[in-house]
Amino acid sequence: MLSTPLTAVLALATLSSASVLPNTKRDAILKLPVTTVNQTCPLTKRQDLVDLANTQTGTRYLISFSIGTPEQTVKVAIDTGSSDTWVNPTCSTSGGTADTALCNSLPVFQPGSSSTLQDTGVPMNLAYGRGTAQGEYYKDTLVLGGSTVTGQQFGVATSTSDLPNGFMGVGPGIELTGYPTIIDTLATEGITQSRAFSLDLRGVDSTTGSIIFGGIDTMKYTGVLEKRPIIPAALAPDNFDRYWIYMSSVGITKPGAAPKTYPAPSNPAGQPVFLDSGGTLSRLPTTLFNAILADFPTATADPAGSGIYEVPCSVAAEDGTMDFGFGNTVVHVPFHEFIWQAGTNLCALGVVADDSSFVLGDSFLRAAYVVYDQDNQNLLVANAADCGTNLVAISKGVDAVPSITGACGGSSTSSSSSTTPTTTPSSSTSSKPTVSTSSSTRYSNSTTTPTYPSSTTAPTYPSSTLSTVYSTTTYTVSSCAPTVTNCPYGHLTTETISLYTTYCPVEATYTPVAATYTPIAIAFTPVAVAFTPVAVTYAPVPTTYGPIQSIVYVTTTYTISSCAASVEHCPYGSTTTETYATYTHVAPTGTASVYPYVTPTGTGSVYPYATASSKGQEYTGGAGKVVGGAGMLMLVGLAGLALL
Repeated sequence: MLSTPLTAVLALATLSSASVLPNTKRDAILKLPVTTVNQTCPLTKRQDLVDLANTQTGTRYLISFSIGTPEQTVKVAIDTGSSDTWVNPTCSTSGGTADTALCNSLPVFQPGSSSTLQDTGVPMNLAYGRGTAQGEYYKDTLVLGGSTVTGQQFGVATSTSDLPNGFMGVGPGIELTGYPTIIDTLATEGITQSRAFSLDLRGVDSTTGSIIFGGIDTMKYTGVLEKRPIIPAALAPDNFDRYWIYMSSVGITKPGAAPKTYPAPSNPAGQPVFLDSGGTLSRLPTTLFNAILADFPTATADPAGSGIYEVPCSVAAEDGTMDFGFGNTVVHVPFHEFIWQAGTNLCALGVVADDSSFVLGDSFLRAAYVVYDQDNQNLLVANAADCGTNLVAISKGVDAVPSITGACGGSSTSSSSSTTPTTTPSSSTSSKPTVSTSSSTRYSNSTTTPTYPSSTTAPTYPSSTLSTVYSTTTYTVSSCAPTVTNCPYGHLTTETISLYTTYCPVEATYTPVAATYTPIAIAFTPVAVAFTPVAVTYAPVPTTYGPIQSIVYVTTTYTISSCAASVEHCPYGSTTTETYATYTHVAPTGTASVYPYVTPTGTGSVYPYATASSKGQEYTGGAGKVVGGAGMLMLVGLAGLALL
């Protein structure tokens, strides 16, 4: 969700925090639906002075799964910009009216209702581009689309701000967090063959997309999957482990005009960009942004100074594209996808200027099909499309992601056509594997009701009921066309999609509960203290002091736990100590008179004094604030672009 780099405290669990247990489902592919929630604010052209940043993120991409025993369904936002999964945002501080309504409509996880929940005792402190979350890490059983992972660590928030939903972070895993994330555990427990997934957000007119753990869908993109190496942290703009890749070009194709390419970046490798599904807008260097802005002469700056530029909504209807190049592949983003529908008759460019954090957010990802290969440190990019469904597993090794050309035609525009799988005879020459299917429909109802402390009066609050209908289809691959390499013959794949979700407000009734409080008497016994006067004769003592230099040093000890794949002779386990001076203070020279301290005389009563317990140290510095005990400084990746 972040759109700017931040530092957060991530309390580390041991590397074995997720139990490694055999799983009865060996599908190698896990596809989950991603539901879009369009949050446009009620702004109009007559309300231009309202800060566009108050509209929050515009479109959120939510994913459902279950936690605990018995299962409790939760719904969180999918986020390639962070790595932690957590639930239970605080709705009263979630943001504006639209965010509060969204937060109240989502189910709440009740930790006390799960018999398999394990409390790690490790605090959770996360900071995003806009918003924070504090709570504690737990472990429990998670069910994702019919596949079960055990002992998975996740966070349960107790206090959040400006965040209407939790997150499933699918950024870099254990190397960054110190504990196995969901992607790590799926591979460890054999549900997927490698730590890789593909993301298909679809266009603004589509209500569903998908995330496929351990697989790709060759009927959701056109052309080839362009392989782009992830930029190592040491070479990344912010020196953090994120999904950084080099973008080779940016251009525009206006209606009826020839394609135009903007000046190339000074770096021969290209412009570094970070792909973040949690951010509505993209962020590019000022020079490049100004070149783009010049091609939208009707754009006007937001008077509130958010950096967002308004454009007439008619621009979104024009037949033009923004063109983003990656090697031999150019992703064409239609104006319809690139322009942000921020409110009623209020639209904005899908990009802002930023010289510190370069992000391709949803204004780009809606038109792209992206495969995130953590094991091989690659991203693979293609133009998104939709001409059906054909799931192919991602295997292991250097060429784990299949080199299959997209089955759709040349159109790069996403559509909302049906993705119902079809059965083809074994003699077919299609590149789509032959499958036999069985399907079932599952109904899931969840009721969201707020919890309030006991009181003598209990008001009535509205609650909501979410009813989701799922369709589950099981595929068994029986044959492949000659063009398919590494045919997954005999593999069983289960696909679960949500057919529709209904939201109904329900009036909840609460029975008053009388609270009884018993006073506790506390008695203090005075202690008599007598003071004897002491006669003191003294004279001032001249004291001369010279310059005093005070130097404060900080010593940090590092233990190397892992190295990037490119590092030879990794000094694993070695310990390095670094000492450096933080600041030096010099006191001036002067003369002063020193007088002895006179002991007071008298009598009085002394009462016991209770020492307050310490909450912990605070560290303020860098790009965020760290509060907590003996944890390690870790990174939480970018996540929420339009949270400006």
